[in-house]
Amino acid sequence: ESQSTDNGARSGSRGGGCYWLKGTTYSDIGTLAWMITLSDGLHNFIDGLAIGASFTASVFQGISTSVAILCEEFPHELGDFVILLNAGMSIQQALFFNFLSACCCYLGMGFGILAGNSFSPNWIFALAGGMFLYIALADMVS
Repeated sequence: ESQSTDNGARSGSRGGGCYWLKGTTYSDIGTLAWMITLSDGLHNFIDGLAIGASFTASVFQGISTSVAILCEEFPHELGDFVILLNAGMSIQQALFFNFLSACCCYLGMGFGILAGNSFSPNWIFALAGGMFLYIALADMVS
């Protein structure tokens, strides 16, 4: 009986370290939200790799790759935002963690520029193309 009142008190409490991130306690957020955030961060890192490698090949190729990834990311991030909300995050938490995973693109872009200058960017394009195919096919199956 004490556990049920304890859980009720915990779910109603405000969690998070920052005032702006207060909302549902992190322990009450579903595992799906953390899986989406982590996998989206990895996805954005690979996007950044492709953008960085494209800019080392040519400016025109870098801009066209950036526009293509932007067109792919906009609906993807909106879908992730809705999933984070349904998994129990508050709007502020979902925005913050979605933004945090999107910042991985900048890390990937830095590595893509360094790697594109060190060796052929075609290897990075192959990795990114395979990832895009995997995501498209996985979305069609599920």
